[in-house]
Amino acid sequence: MKQHITQKQVMELSNEALIELINYSNKKGWDGPVIKFKRGKSEFQLTTLSIGQMIEYVSERKKDIHIEWLEHDEWGVSSCLDEGWEDWKRESELCDALWEAVKEILEK
Repeated sequence: MKQHITQKQVMELSNEALIELINYSNKKGWDGPVIKFKRGKSEFQLTTLSIGQMIEYVSERKKDIHIEWLEHDEWGVSSCLDEGWEDWKRESELCDALWEAVKEILEK
């Protein structure tokens, strides 16, 4: 089972979302493997988020999170806003489904 996001996944974020995630991670003092990379002239460093860190992030940003093993060997992650439950993020790896939920929050 995949435990952490990859550098390729981090690169999917916009600059604004990336900076928000780095600031949040630094505030939390999260440990783990670190990704160092450049984007344009800026250098960044970010802890590769684990499954537990992503659950913490989503649950602090949303009112509720639901994680379920779905049919067809997929993990599903859904989170709740004031407007109601969001669509399922479906991936074969729980880590990837959680990352999709994190990205959605960061990019809003």
